[in-house]
Amino acid sequence: MLPNSNLDSVQFKVYKDKNSNKTVYYSYEANKNGISFEFVIVFVDNYTIKQNDKFENLDKTGSNDLISYSYNVSADKNIAHAKFEHGGYKYFLKFTSENPEDITEVLGGLKLNK
Repeated sequence: MLPNSNLDSVQFKVYKDKNSNKTVYYSYEANKNGISFEFVIVFVDNYTIKQNDKFENLDKTGSNDLISYSYNVSADKNIAHAKFEHGGYKYFLKFTSENPEDITEVLGGLKLNK
């Protein structure tokens, strides 16, 4: 799923702290042909995202030239969860498809835009 492809739906949200108006996290969700990709970038150290328990105890690991990540695949539910840190931020991904193990292709293909 690429940002310039024809997606069925896309949601992008910015969440800010009520008191300081600082950005806490970004949320991006895209859907196409039954595949759902949710991506959250957390900018605040002590913030816990919704469904944080889904991102605990991820039993598999992988890496590419940019990051090391942890992930877990629930094939019976067609869902994969992953997390990693980069540049002082925390990243959380939820990938839903008939082949949830494809999350490794998504993560393995991440590149730093310069």
